[in-house]
Amino acid sequence: MQNSVNSRRVRESFNDGWKFSLDSDPVEWMGWAKAGDFTRTGKVMLPEYEHLFTLRGPATIAYDDSKWRVLNLPHDWLIEQPPTPAGRLQDGWLKRGVGWYRKHFHVPAQEEGQRFLLEFEGVFRDCAVFCNGCLVQLHRSGYAPFVCDLTSAIEYGQENVLSIRVDASLKEGWFYEGAGIYRDVWLTRTAPVHIAPDGLWVRSELANDQRSAGVDVEVEIRNDSDRDEAVEVVIELTGPKGQPAGQYRQASTAAWGSTTSLTKRIEIADAQLWSCDLPNLYRCKVSIEQSGQTLDAMQTPFGLRRASFTTNGFFLNGVKTTLKGVCIHQFHGGVGWALPRELIRWRLQRLLDMGANAIRTHYPSSSDLLTLCDEMGMLLLAETRMTGTSTEATDQLQQLVRSNRNHPCVIAWCMANEEMAIQGTPTGRHIMDEMKRLTHRLDPTRPVVAASNREFTTGFVQSVDAYGVNYWPCDNLRQQFPNLPFFYSEAASTICTRGVYHNDPLRCYASAYDWPTSRKDGGSSSAEQAWRYVAERPWLGGTFIWAGFDYRGEQSPYRRWPSVGSHYGILDEMGFPKDHYFYYQSWWTEQPVLHLFPHWNWAGREGETIEVWCFSNCRSVELFLNGRSLGRQSMPRNGHLEWHVPYQPGELRAVGDFNGQPITRQITTTGPAAALTLHTDRTTLDADSKDLAMIALGTVDEHGRAVATSDCRVELQLIGPLRIIGVGNGDPSSHEPGQGNDLRLFNGLAMAIVQSTGQSGQATITARAGGLKPAVIELQLS
Repeated sequence: MQNSVNSRRVRESFNDGWKFSLDSDPVEWMGWAKAGDFTRTGKVMLPEYEHLFTLRGPATIAYDDSKWRVLNLPHDWLIEQPPTPAGRLQDGWLKRGVGWYRKHFHVPAQEEGQRFLLEFEGVFRDCAVFCNGCLVQLHRSGYAPFVCDLTSAIEYGQENVLSIRVDASLKEGWFYEGAGIYRDVWLTRTAPVHIAPDGLWVRSELANDQRSAGVDVEVEIRNDSDRDEAVEVVIELTGPKGQPAGQYRQASTAAWGSTTSLTKRIEIADAQLWSCDLPNLYRCKVSIEQSGQTLDAMQTPFGLRRASFTTNGFFLNGVKTTLKGVCIHQFHGGVGWALPRELIRWRLQRLLDMGANAIRTHYPSSSDLLTLCDEMGMLLLAETRMTGTSTEATDQLQQLVRSNRNHPCVIAWCMANEEMAIQGTPTGRHIMDEMKRLTHRLDPTRPVVAASNREFTTGFVQSVDAYGVNYWPCDNLRQQFPNLPFFYSEAASTICTRGVYHNDPLRCYASAYDWPTSRKDGGSSSAEQAWRYVAERPWLGGTFIWAGFDYRGEQSPYRRWPSVGSHYGILDEMGFPKDHYFYYQSWWTEQPVLHLFPHWNWAGREGETIEVWCFSNCRSVELFLNGRSLGRQSMPRNGHLEWHVPYQPGELRAVGDFNGQPITRQITTTGPAAALTLHTDRTTLDADSKDLAMIALGTVDEHGRAVATSDCRVELQLIGPLRIIGVGNGDPSSHEPGQGNDLRLFNGLAMAIVQSTGQSGQATITARAGGLKPAVIELQLS
C-alpha cells in the first residue's frame, strides 16, 4: 500500500497498545444467538434494555478487558504454544483456535467529518472487525490485505474500542501459517475527498533504446461527501537522487458518492533503470487540491524497467537474466509468522549473499517484503493463495494486484500452485482464462503464470503467458509448446538437517549425504542435480529452489513426533546456512568460495572412512590431512568434489585455485567447549522499538577453535534498552519455546533476536553456561 506524505492525510502505525486473549470466545460469544447472527449492533445506552441486545462479550465496548495481556503487533499467538501430540502435524504439533484483540483509542471532536480507514496487511484468518460494538467488516483470507472504513462507527471526543475476533481454526496451506494479526496495522485519516485505497498506480513504458520512458499515472479519487467537488490533481515525479523528473496539474470534478479515475502520461528523458544491480527508484507524489488547500496527498516509489519471459529465457532490461530464485515462507524461528521489517531485510541479505536474485511465496507478501525487494534489487514472483473465479477468489486476486503493482520487483502474477484437481483439465483452462483476463485488466504490463507439478498438455498450460514447472522434466512440453516460455517455479527440495551427517530416525534428523534422490530430471533432488538441469537448458527462464529457509510444519522426511519442521531449507529456521548454501554460492556468484565438510570431530571412528565433500568454484582443489596430500581434483562445472578419507584426528586443509590465486580452508579436530562466543550483525541500533540485531551463539575450545558439536544450554542476560523477541537453534525436532532467555545450542549454534525498546543508551548481552567462560557483547542504541 502506498505511503502518505504531509497533508490532511494522516497515516499512523496502529501496532502498539493492543490487548489480547486467547480462547476468550464463549460458545455464545454474541449472546444467546449463534455465531454469525448479527441481529443487534452498537452499545447499550439504557441498562434496562440490555437483555434485548444479542451482541455481547468481547465485541462490545463495555467488555472488561483489564486482565487481558498487553502487546504490540505484529503478533503470532500460535508460535507461543507448546507442541503437543494433540496438535496438528502440519503446524508442528501446535493447536489452533480463536483469539481476540482489543484496542482503546481516542478521536478528538474536531476530527468529525474526516474519513477513518483501518488497514490490515495480514490477519490469519477469518476475522470479524468491530468498532464500538458495530460490525465493520468480515474478512476470510489469511493473506490478502484489506481496509475497513470505521467512519460511521467512530464516537468523537471520547474513547473508542476496536475488537477483532480472529478464528484461526482452519488452514489455507499445508504448512505452518501462524495465527493472529501477524502483519502491520495502520489507521489513516483523510478528507471526504481523497485518493482511494491502492488508488495510485504508476506504470512505465521504456523506449526501444531504453534511454527514455513514458510514465502513466492513474489516480482514483473517492468522494464520500454529498456533493460534487471541483478539485485539482497535481502529479510530481522525482528521480532516484531526489531530482525533479516531471510535473502535471489538471482540474477535475469528483462526483459525489463515487470514484473518479484520471490518467496522465509524463515523459522522462533520461531514464535511470531499475535492475538487480542498480535498484534505482523514482517517486510519484499525487496531491488533491481545492482552493489552494491540499485535501489529500499520497506518494509511491516506482521503477523504470522492462521484464519479460521469452522462449529464450528471462530478460531484464533486454539483458538475459537467469532467475536464481528460492521459495520462502513468512516463518522465522522464535517469532513464527510475525516478522519485523529488519528481520525480513536480514533474511533477504542472506539470500543475496548466496547469489539469489529472486524469491517466490505461495501467497500475497507483506508491504515490508515488497518494499525491501524494491530497495535491495530482489525480483519477486507474486502469487495469489486462492485459485478460482468465486467472489472470494477474485476479491483476493484484485487485492493482490492492486496493492503490489507499483513495485518494480514484481515480475509476474502467479495464479496457482499444484492445483491437483484442475491444473490439467479443461475446467482448469477456463478458470485460468478468467483469472488471466481479470489480471491483465488490472495490470497489462506483467505476464500471468501458474505452477504445475505434472506434465500436462491441457489445462493451465494452454492459458498462461509463461508456464512454471514444479519438479518435473519439461523437455517434452517445450517441444509441444514451442512458443510458450518455461521456468522452474519450484525445484530441488533437498532434505538435510544442519550439521547432521548420518540419518537419525529416532530424533528425526536427515543426513546431508543420504536424502537427495537419484532423479536427474530437475525434480526432488540434490541441489546439484536440480541446478544442473536448469543450467544446461538456456531456454529456461531460471528456477525457484524449495526452500530458502526451514519452516514449521510440512515435516519431511519424518512425518511424525517429535519432528516439528521441514528440512527443505538452504538455511535453517534461524538463518544459519546448511552446507548446500555454499553449493549455490559457488555457482550463483563470482566471489571465491571454498567450503569443506563435514566437521572433523569423530572420536571413536578412527580408521573409518569419512566422506569429505567440497563445494567450490575453484578450478581445482587439493586436500591435505595432517599435511599429507590426498590428491588434487579438477572441479566440474556446477559440480562438487569428494574424497573418502580414513578418519584420524588433526587438520583437514583444502587449497583451491581460484583464477590463478590460491585460497585455503581448514577443518580441525577440536577439544571440548571451553568458552561461549557471541557475534552480532549490528553493533548500533536505532532506538525506535523496531530495529533489531541477530545475536549468534557458539562455543570455542581452549585454543579458540569453534566446536561444531557443542549442545550446551545457555542463559542470556540483557541490561539496557533491549528485549529478546525470539530465540532458537535450528533444530527441526526441538520443542523448546521460542521466547525467553534460555536456549540450547544445536550442532554448535543458536541465535537470539534482540530488538530496541524505544530508549537510547548502551545495552549489554551476557551469555552464561555451566563450566564455560561467559561471553559479553555491547550494543549502542541511539
